[in-house]
Amino acid sequence: MSEATISTENAVPQLTAWQKIIGMFTNPVAVLENLRLYPDWLVPVSLMILASILFVLSTSDLTLELQKEAIYNNSLVPEEYKDKAIESIEGKTEMQRNLEGTAGSVINVLLVFFVASGAFFVVGNFIMGGEAKFKQVFSMYSWVGLVGVVELLVKLPLALAKGSLHVYTSLAVLMDPGQEKTILFGLLNAIDLFTIWKIILWATGMSVIYRFSKAKGYTAAISLYAIVLAVSIGFNQLF
Repeated sequence: MSEATISTENAVPQLTAWQKIIGMFTNPVAVLENLRLYPDWLVPVSLMILASILFVLSTSDLTLELQKEAIYNNSLVPEEYKDKAIESIEGKTEMQRNLEGTAGSVINVLLVFFVASGAFFVVGNFIMGGEAKFKQVFSMYSWVGLVGVVELLVKLPLALAKGSLHVYTSLAVLMDPGQEKTILFGLLNAIDLFTIWKIILWATGMSVIYRFSKAKGYTAAISLYAIVLAVSIGFNQLF
């Protein structure tokens, strides 16, 4: 990189948190370019954790019913243990369930963000021959995660109104929720409004952070999502 390029990049001011939040929905390329120079992740990760906690606490009763349903329908659990398992989760106080839900939300968000960012980092640096620091990739993934925040805020009132966690913004709405274990359901559920939005932003982010072509950025994003989808559907078939 030439001295002139470095000087020009250093002259670009860092966007504020509000500018980045708004920009991710109005001009994501500009935000991602700024994150390449000034990577940060605290704000989007915090917002995702808060949104997850809100969703979990607000749907605690629905989650309990879903857990009971999963136990009853799980052929791997012996019949004599199903009632005991259900009694165990029903015996928890609301405070216990809320604490577990809050802790689970924090751990889940951090784990998913780190693992997914690591996957993008490995693909970008070691498979596609690019060069970037992990904090740049983690920053990109974290800010794209704002789409996930919107997704939770959209699905929360839908779940509460329906009285079920089986709410979809994908082509899975064309099928009976009772078919959610089928491969077709999994494939249709993958064609989701928010998932497509995130894939576009992941691809754009990879193109910006690594200076890849758009085609290379989409190859990275779609390939990783396809792997996750295959594993998810396979796991769903087993359990």
